Amino acid sequence: MKLKEVQEKLKVLFPEEELDFDPQTLIHGDGRKKIGKIAISLDLDTDTIKQAKKKGCDLLLIHHGLPSYDNPNHEIPKKKVDLLKKIDLAAYTLPISLDNSPYGTTAGLVKLLGIPSKPVSINFKEKVLNGAVYKSIKNVSHREIIRKVKAYGSATVRIVGKSKPTYQRCIFAAGGGFMTDILDQLKPDLYISGELEYKTIRMAKEMGTVLIELSHSSTEGPPLKYTAKYIEEQLSIKTVYIKHKEPKILNIRK
Repeated sequence: MKLKEVQEKLKVLFPEEELDFDPQTLIHGDGRKKIGKIAISLDLDTDTIKQAKKKGCDLLLIHHGLPSYDNPNHEIPKKKVDLLKKIDLAAYTLPISLDNSPYGTTAGLVKLLGIPSKPVSINFKEKVLNGAVYKSIKNVSHREIIRKVKAYGSATVRIVGKSKPTYQRCIFAAGGGFMTDILDQLKPDLYISGELEYKTIRMAKEMGTVLIELSHSSTEGPPLKYTAKYIEEQLSIKTVYIKHKEPKILNIRK
């Protein structure tokens, strides 16, 4: 299948939302290039690019890439694009469309956590999104939540708020999903996501909501293994997931 055809099919599999976010973008590649094997990973970095090439892939799909996560005019992203050209590896981004897909990041997050959940609708930037946030379909005990969070294997875990024996309304959002708008709309007992902000902590405290922060990359990277399987099934092209290496974080305490 040619690269141009793959792009067209991906736009159907992962429809783009009409939001003020990056559209799906071809970072490098000729539309006539034959694609025999695809890699998918979280970030466009040197290690990911080299791994994709080592695995014999012709196309690298990424969630975090140009232009939001890398200034195209900066020296580092320029070097990454030069490397793509040098090894003849096409690269294509799947930004917001992966967050909302039933085969995307949040959907994969709840599968890996093993907590039965379903997508819920939220209002965001005057649009209705369905799939970016999931809600548990049954009560979950605090003990079970902690056990599943520990097993998940995030590089960092922070818990904010007074725990409850049981949570009736648990919500999940991959990546940097801690938003006051979501808190206000869904009023959960428990909220699991990444990149916790102080304003969310303040609101959650008043609402009595417990927050569990996992790392941004751990909530979006591992779920892509399900995305890879879906793409392979739909395009009939071998698709592999490349694990993104989380940076080590040292917690210093007195």
